[in-house]
Amino acid sequence: MMMVQLQSITCSYDTLALFEDFSLDVARGERLVILGPSGCGKTTILRLIAGFAIPQRGAIRIDGELVSKDGKRVVAPERRRIGMVFQDLALWPHLS
Repeated sequence: MMMVQLQSITCSYDTLALFEDFSLDVARGERLVILGPSGCGKTTILRLIAGFAIPQRGAIRIDGELVSKDGKRVVAPERRRIGMVFQDLALWPHLS
């Protein structure tokens, strides 16, 4: 069974198309590394899985449960049991 599935995801910001018909399957126990240059969509993929962003089209499943489909959030981010550590320290800019 797939732990995380992105099926035919289309995502854009304003007029900038990031993904069109993008799919990804990550099996339980599998480790995945996403590499690429700045601006290629690595963080957007993580934000989609975590529920902080919503794809315009396509479906996202976590552990078989539908969490997002065709521009609608089915499961809220806080109920997805997904952790995300942001690269930028913008949450606590006064800390080092």
